[in-house]
Amino acid sequence: MPIYEYICNECKTTFSLIQKVGTSEKDTTCPQCGSTEVKKKLSLFSSPASKSSTGSPPPVPSPGGGT
Repeated sequence: MPIYEYICNECKTTFSLIQKVGTSEKDTTCPQCGSTEVKKKLSLFSSPASKSSTGSPPPVPSPGGGT
């Protein structure tokens, strides 16, 4: 299950919850004040880096194909 981040419109608390995919804001309650007036935040995600994502560009072949 994914982790969603929210901000409470009442007490301005930011919190994260593990919820099922498709859970809406109206199904979520602020753990600080109990308000249901919450807004889902746009969150970034990360993934493990692979050898192909080192950040360096691939080598460029020399013109004429010689070494």
